[in-house]
Amino acid sequence: MEKVSIVITNWNGAKIIRNCLESVRRAAGVYNSPVEIIVVDDASSDESREIIKSEFPEVKLLVNEKNLGYGGTATRGIRESKYNISILLNNDVEVKEDFISPLVPYFDDSSIFAVSSRSFFNDKKTFNEGHKKGEFVRGFIRFSAGTNGEPSKDIIEKKSSFYSFYAVGGHCAYSREKFLLLEGINSIYYPLYWEDVDICYRAWKRGWKTVYEPKSIVYHESQGTLKESYKKKRAKILMNRNRILLVWMNCELKTIFKYHFFPMLWKILTYFIILDFDFYRSFILAVSKIPDIQRERKKENKDIVITDREIFQLCQKML
Repeated sequence: MEKVSIVITNWNGAKIIRNCLESVRRAAGVYNSPVEIIVVDDASSDESREIIKSEFPEVKLLVNEKNLGYGGTATRGIRESKYNISILLNNDVEVKEDFISPLVPYFDDSSIFAVSSRSFFNDKKTFNEGHKKGEFVRGFIRFSAGTNGEPSKDIIEKKSSFYSFYAVGGHCAYSREKFLLLEGINSIYYPLYWEDVDICYRAWKRGWKTVYEPKSIVYHESQGTLKESYKKKRAKILMNRNRILLVWMNCELKTIFKYHFFPMLWKILTYFIILDFDFYRSFILAVSKIPDIQRERKKENKDIVITDREIFQLCQKML
């Protein structure tokens, strides 16, 4: 089996990092090849670094001098990892002991960019996240995979893998080489939200595939530290800003005109009528990034080998 690096992003995770690292330690122990474990601490102000140093001495701890957000922290960890298969985890994820092995064989195929695990909530029974099938709804890309986000029952029972629009950044494996060729996660999405969609979208446009593998199982009570750290209003503004940026950064102009432009005009009118000014804050923040968007689109366009339509169609298919 291939050697793997497991990179865990941490910010003020003292209450949850033990459970994550204990589960990763068990998984590394049953995997039949070397596993490097890295935690990248994003300038935490709690005691999480001391917990890691004292209780998990085998872990390589990297500390950001200033807060880089999720994207910068994840990119640093993968850049400083040793092995070409880099598994990225949030600090609020616990993993099943055998979650590594199902991810690894995909990377024998040179066209694979990322593989996403199947996620349950912490009750270990209720489905959380998995396959991501993208489609435009009211001007934005939204994701689904059947009832409640899970493929149909017959597909689940067959435990089929799918092409997926993106791999969930909190629990997935990347080809380190391709991740770094893409220059990692784009900092335009700082501090968080939609950056994992963006990097897989950019990879798809180069012909590099993302896969959902349901045999790799993790447990994730989403946004463990974010719930305490971001006010709901601020999180909503950031999320909607980045939803807009995702489209403006990546979609073909004909896709934007067909699926995004007119719904956006409608939103600009209707949100004023209902006095939802948070939408305008998100929109203005996105508009302020237009020079960066133009630069990124120019850089990315030279490497496109697959159309938006082809990507959306592929992400509905089983392997």
